[in-house]
Amino acid sequence: MSNNNNRIEYINELARENPQAFVARAELRYRNIINNIAEKALDDLGRKIIMLAGPSASGKTTTAKKIAETFTSLGMTTYVVSLDDFYKNRCDIPGYAEGNPDFETVYALDIDLISETLKSLMAGEETELLCLAFFPNLPIVRTMLCHPVCLLQTPLPGMQKTHCLYSLRHPVHL
Repeated sequence: MSNNNNRIEYINELARENPQAFVARAELRYRNIINNIAEKALDDLGRKIIMLAGPSASGKTTTAKKIAETFTSLGMTTYVVSLDDFYKNRCDIPGYAEGNPDFETVYALDIDLISETLKSLMAGEETELLCLAFFPNLPIVRTMLCHPVCLLQTPLPGMQKTHCLYSLRHPVHL
């Protein structure tokens, strides 16, 4: 039996009649989902990396930051690793030469660097987390996001924007 609160008619009516209550309920639901994710991750002592998947502009970065904030509030150190920081130089991205670069394809990413970073983290090695800087018409510049981290000392980093890796069966699900 379906819940009446999940019916589109009910959702539309609530949004129309009381938009503030609608937004408050949605925000509360989202916070509860984030808290449930954090609780499950804390219960699973073997879990080291949380990966989020979804299409462009679906809220992966926001969700990764919210999960990290939740862990931080519990006294844990977390890092958000974004696949945006693993793009190749523009001239190496498919379609660039034709004037139509495809940033949504997995082939726009430096898969070897993603693999190397994840393997290093999972092995408990000190790993540099990089931040990509885009400058128009210049090669990509990667700078160190923070001091090198070791997964054994800093459990549960968040990884987001994994949707673009599905065609290669994910970077390296270790």
